[in-house]
Parts: sequence; C-alpha cells; structure tokens
Amino acid sequence: MRTESDFTISSINESVFYKEFTFNRNNFALQKGQNNELSDNVVLLDEIKIIIEIKERNADKANNDVNKWFENKVILKSKKQIKKTVSFFENNDEIFIQNRKKQRIKIPKSRNKDLHKVIIYDVKEQLSEKNRNRKFYKSRDIGYIHIFKLVDYYWVCKYLITPAELNEYLIFREKFITIYQSILNELKEQYLLSHFIATDSDFTIKKEYTNILNKINREATNFDIYDLINYFTDKINIENPETNYSYLFKEICKLKRTELKYFKERYYNSIQSVNNNENNFYRFVAERTNCGFVFLCLNSKSYSKGWNKKFSNFTELYKYRHKLEKCVGIVFYKNIENLMNIDFCYFENEWEYDTELEKIAKEDNKKNGESKIVKLKRYSNK
Repeated sequence: MRTESDFTISSINESVFYKEFTFNRNNFALQKGQNNELSDNVVLLDEIKIIIEIKERNADKANNDVNKWFENKVILKSKKQIKKTVSFFENNDEIFIQNRKKQRIKIPKSRNKDLHKVIIYDVKEQLSEKNRNRKFYKSRDIGYIHIFKLVDYYWVCKYLITPAELNEYLIFREKFITIYQSILNELKEQYLLSHFIATDSDFTIKKEYTNILNKINREATNFDIYDLINYFTDKINIENPETNYSYLFKEICKLKRTELKYFKERYYNSIQSVNNNENNFYRFVAERTNCGFVFLCLNSKSYSKGWNKKFSNFTELYKYRHKLEKCVGIVFYKNIENLMNIDFCYFENEWEYDTELEKIAKEDNKKNGESKIVKLKRYSNK
C-alpha cells in the first residue's frame, strides 16, 4: 500500500530528476504469471542510479514502540528490499517498468557498486537519540545504505537542484561515511550538505562550513529547464528516425546549475538572434560530462536545403577540436511560415585523430578564433 511519504518522495524526485527518469510503479514480471517488485522509488539517468526505500509510521495505528518500528521497518525491512532490488538489477537485463510519465522503460543491468542505496523515513513520534541521528547502515552484502529523515531529504533536494548535484552529494556522503563512521551520527545533515557545497575534495571537518547554506544562490529560475524540455517535447523536428530528443534531453539533465545557466543563456540568445534575422553561433563544453553544445542561428537567407549538412559538420568539428566524447548541436531558424523551428544532431564516439578534420579545425581557428573552455564554479554565492 502506497503512503503519503511515497507520493512526497516521488514528487521531490520528479522535480529534481524529471518524470522520464523517476519510477514509482515498480512491479514487473520476468516470466509469465510472475509479480516481482523493486524498491518503492527508483531513479535512473544513465550513470545516475538511485534505489530508494520509503517508510512512514502511522502513530494512530502503531502497536509497538517507535524504536522497535525503526529497527524492524526502517532498517531491517528496507535493507532486505534494497538487497532484493540490487539482485534484480545485477542479474537481469529484461526488466521493464513504467516511469512517472507513464512510459514503459527497459532497465539496464547494473552492478551494486554503481547504485546508490537510500532509505527515507517519516515519523512524528520521538525516536531515541541514537536512531534519530542515524545516517547510514552498513550491509555485509551490499555495502553502505544512506538513511535520511524525510525533512532532511526534502531540504537536500531544495539546495541540490539538478540530478548531477544530488548524485555527487551521495558519492561525497558515502566517502564521508567511510572516513567518519564512528562520529558521523553526531553531525547534522545540514553540516554535511554545507561541507559538500564548500568543497567535495577536502574531507576535514571545519566549523566555517556551517554557514555555507545561507550564502548559496538557490534562485531556481536561473537553472530551471522545464520550459525548454516542454518545448523540445512538443516542437523539435526529428527527421532521422534513429535519433530521439531524449539524447538531447539527457545531456541537458546531466548538467549542474552553473552549466545549466550557460546553456539557458545561449539557448535564449539563439532565439533572439533568429528573431533579429541574424546569423550567429554559440558554443560551450561541459567538461564534467565531456559533452559539447553548439548553438547555430540561421537567418532567412542562410536557411536553405543544404543547411542541415553544414550544421552537422559544424557540430562534429567542435567535438573534434576539443577531443570530446559527445557533442549536441542545436539549430534555430524560422520556416517559410515564419515560425521558430529547432532541430538537433548528436554525436557520440571515441575521439580519434583525423587528418581532414585537423586541417579544417586549424582553418576555423584562423577565421573564428580559438574557442576556449571556461572553468565554471561548482556553486555561486548570492
């Protein structure tokens, strides 16, 4: 039976990971007549994989001590279900479940070490100090499992507003657990979050990290991409049946806030250029994901039959010159009815030296100047 906390966690995850990558109806059959079940909530976005078990206590219907409930339900039962889910992921590559957008998705086979394991619980009664401060459980079979109070998970997701940020926080949190197992439960979640925002490379506990949360810019409108995603879903033209807007969607969703800000600025500058009937282009590289983004704006004269080939070459060249694994190209133009259109192309392959592309890259450097990769801050202050 699904609880209020199930719906709350699904809504929180949907706001961070989007409906396409959030799963909470997790029954599936490996054989006809079977009814297997994964954990309460699963988040999957390529390398970002999170298994979440949710426990909520109804004090009015409870017939045992709250601390016994915590040990039996929050720890032992959750661990058992997470372990079962890990086993399904490790041993099967034919699991299909429905995401929050009601699309039936095939779940890729995953190893335990690639998965974040999380327990989230909600309880109104007072737990013992030991239990209410617990932040992890170490299983002999599947390793560390994160433990969050619902309210802490809510605030973590309020500050870490992209999938990449939450994923990196869980990686950081697990490292913190391995270093400070004996004293970790003495630290508040707010401290761990503040420390992560300040630095994810120095694990020395410092008092000055405590107030970082008051300084971080949480103005989500700077980083929100829902308006862009909705436009891509409704408007993007895909002439090649082997491509799908999800390639573009995934790479955008993997960006962190400063990278998203770069993306949005160039996206809207491109629209403005086309509205002004200007030829223009913008580019940037998300070093962390090793993916480039190219924005090409075409005026009414430039839009012709051959533009798509030139656009593809332009994107491939940018990928080559920066030795990237992936590159997304987005072209903006107005059609004969004067309506804004957006098309895209996507390249993904290992970089290899190419004599012809090397020559073209040098010529392009002379003509347009070398494009430099700007180092972006992890988080910006208010």
